[in-house]
Amino acid sequence: MIEQEILEFLQEKGITFEGDLQSKNTFEVIDSMGFLELLNFLEHRTGAELDLSALDLEDFVTLGGLVESIEKILET
Repeated sequence: MIEQEILEFLQEKGITFEGDLQSKNTFEVIDSMGFLELLNFLEHRTGAELDLSALDLEDFVTLGGLVESIEKILET
């Protein structure tokens, strides 16, 4: 679910990339402002507040890691 939402966000922003979402470096695809916009987008889509303070930066360096991290947050 989260992976699809991220792909939709990127499409809406006109951002295209080649390769596998799971291994793509998050900050090669979006900048820090785009990252915050993505989090806001996901909060609206999921209806949940995404508190990343308990996570390390390395948890979401790749888009795949970001997907996993957000899914963990949503499970709790």
